[in-house]
Amino acid sequence: AWNPDWATRFPADTPFSLAYTLSRFRGCGRGVCDQLTDVGFGPMVRHFPKYKQGPSWYVELGISLHLISQTHISHETYSSAVQFRELLGMGIVFGPAQHYDLGLSYVHESNADIKTPNDGMNFLLLNFSIRW
Repeated sequence: AWNPDWATRFPADTPFSLAYTLSRFRGCGRGVCDQLTDVGFGPMVRHFPKYKQGPSWYVELGISLHLISQTHISHETYSSAVQFRELLGMGIVFGPAQHYDLGLSYVHESNADIKTPNDGMNFLLLNFSIRW
């Protein structure tokens, strides 16, 4: 499975950003293998407890709207193609001009009870990015 996430940069004068996500998942279970694509976008907020030169820790929070290409993967079934994602993360920016970003995020994605059952997906993501 691959899960590249693209996001606009957090400008130095604001903690807000708009995140764009494209993910592809592959799951196998009970002798069946399936794939689904997940596309989404939504706002992110990143807070640096104390801005300073050098490495800086941050916490971030995001919520986004997602569409999945099909409502089942292996033995999991989702009742709607419309999903909502909540993200809570933390990380550190470091390096020359803070070009490197290393973060850890907990992600929950479900349909917010639009339709039942509302089984969701949960992920723990480790991210590393380089700002050009």
